[in-house]
Amino acid sequence: VGLRFLVRRDVIPYRTFPTTPAPEFWDDIDPDFGVWHRPSAVFRHRTPCFDVVYSANRYGARDRDRTVSSGERHRTVVLGDSFVEGYGVSDGERFTSVLENRTGIEHLNFGTAGGFGSIQEWLLYKNLASQFDHSRVLVFLLPSNDFIENDAERSPPTRYRPYLTRSGDQFEVVYPVQFEQRSREKRNLPLRVWNRVTNGSYTVNFFRVAIPRLQTKLGQSLGPSMPSYEDYDQSDLEVLFFTYREIAAEAAGRPVHVFVIPRTLDLQRAESKGHPFGLLPDLGAFAETVPNLQVVDLVPYFLEYAQTEHVGFDAFVHTCDGHWSALGHRVAADAIQAALY
Repeated sequence: VGLRFLVRRDVIPYRTFPTTPAPEFWDDIDPDFGVWHRPSAVFRHRTPCFDVVYSANRYGARDRDRTVSSGERHRTVVLGDSFVEGYGVSDGERFTSVLENRTGIEHLNFGTAGGFGSIQEWLLYKNLASQFDHSRVLVFLLPSNDFIENDAERSPPTRYRPYLTRSGDQFEVVYPVQFEQRSREKRNLPLRVWNRVTNGSYTVNFFRVAIPRLQTKLGQSLGPSMPSYEDYDQSDLEVLFFTYREIAAEAAGRPVHVFVIPRTLDLQRAESKGHPFGLLPDLGAFAETVPNLQVVDLVPYFLEYAQTEHVGFDAFVHTCDGHWSALGHRVAADAIQAALY
């Protein structure tokens, strides 16, 4: 019960492990940006607090079928990680679906779980999403792990995924392994049984997932945990800004809006110690150098909703997972609609 409470408060992590012999939905299958959904795949995702079915279209996006040429005057491309994809909620509950229903404007969801940072978002936009007719681009930044996803030294060395290395004043895309030699996930029967046990027990999950992560964090700093909006350095910003500048250039004059996603701890710190955090002035100064780029922080919208509706921050996320619940997606949709429409 205590561990369940800590997971709900986003104090300790909870992970759902796959129980199939091979990946069914997410896999490192794209030679440009790595992890993506298998085209036309259908996957049932069950955890202690949600049971939903995901489906990918023929392009591998977790979205309904879309045409490359639409004939619509307005259409929006949405880039991001598991929050954008809608980890743990049904298709109709995601903020992209909510916005599409409200505005009548198509919102093409190109988000994916599996460890997806801004480098991958840029390459996905360049090689796939930009092919679709669209008039606007939304990019979602999750400070709590996007900087990590962009850093090869803080990411799994065997994963096939792109990173940036500096060459003079420029960055070059590099991959830790060749695409043909990338590691492929295969699960034998004992591992699948062990994963099922882990998924069904908060205690086992804690020992398998949380303790190693807590040990890593303890090794990094013995001080109190900081908001994710403060947990970065200058090199992290340089990589992030390079990718956003490239997305803005690929957008060819279309407006690009970067939305910053807070975690529960960020909302708690903002409520108790004030806002904004240091990341926002850095992002704002950068946005002033890119004519078609704008930054919108979601913290004020979530704080206002919590205060107005008298709900705790836990209501915005799943009870066993830190991703947005259906309510979290609705509040995000409210914020985006207020900022853009």
